[in-house]
Amino acid sequence: MPEIKIKKPKNFNLMLNYSKKLSAKFVFVRIDFYEINNKLYLSEMTFSPSNTLMKFKNQNQSRYLGNLLDISKIKSSINIKNIINYKYILYPKIK
Repeated sequence: MPEIKIKKPKNFNLMLNYSKKLSAKFVFVRIDFYEINNKLYLSEMTFSPSNTLMKFKNQNQSRYLGNLLDISKIKSSINIKNIINYKYILYPKIK
């Protein structure tokens, strides 16, 4: 198989920083970004592995993974506006 080299995005460190801020209040979340013309865009936040499309061989696998997730300390409301300046990420032209 040929080796494929992928360049690190220019905004990689910014992606990491925003990912840490966005994920801080969640037990599990996958955060996707786009980098287009050196500008960073938030794509989506997914709150389940494989977007719930993962097939398990049996119920025990599903239970095992589910038991790894402690949701006992989840607070019911999180306001994304308080986590980051979301307008800049979603709409860079808005100040």
